[in-house]
Amino acid sequence: MDGSQGNFQRCPSPGYEALKLEGEMNAAENRRKDEEAVKVVIKSIFKGYFEEQGKEAWHIMLPVGGEKELLLEYIKSVRQDAAKENAKETAIQLLMEGLPAEQIARCSPALSLGEVKMLQEELI
Repeated sequence: MDGSQGNFQRCPSPGYEALKLEGEMNAAENRRKDEEAVKVVIKSIFKGYFEEQGKEAWHIMLPVGGEKELLLEYIKSVRQDAAKENAKETAIQLLMEGLPAEQIARCSPALSLGEVKMLQEELI
């Protein structure tokens, strides 16, 4: 034996290749549908925002950074707002339990000491 038998690569069957190609085509179609859905969501979000502001040129903003990036930034902003709101609720509970504002601020990256002290003032 010369050891060459271990170097054979198994050729995929034509059926396997067809399934693989179909899977790739389905994935590409799903990506296209996702992109279209992202565009619809972004347009509805920003159109509503600009209409609220009394402006008609909402579509001008869409190409900046690409639709997907705008949606990701919007989602990031919503998550940050939610995290901040959760942090405020927790800080209020801890203040009511008597924990010092400084300690709460140190343990909460979402809130500054000033914000915690403002919450403390509101409770008093």
